[in-house]
Amino acid sequence: MTNRLFLSLVVVALLCLAGWTGYAQVQRSNPIRQTWEYIVVDAYNDPDRIKSAFNQYGAQGWEYAGRSGDYCLFKRPK
Repeated sequence: MTNRLFLSLVVVALLCLAGWTGYAQVQRSNPIRQTWEYIVVDAYNDPDRIKSAFNQYGAQGWEYAGRSGDYCLFKRPK
């Protein structure tokens, strides 16, 4: 009788563990995808204008993402 009870508890524990790991894998395979919006600012090569753009757009939640030539790129979550 004790062996049967012990075996039953082990089987239940293994089934719970299998269900828990299966649930974790499903949660990991369906991530919520972050979407972004972008803005391009023509900053020339003027340090004061670049500083002003960083302060202005940073205060609005924009994050600097890079630079391409005379343009500064900013992004923020949608």
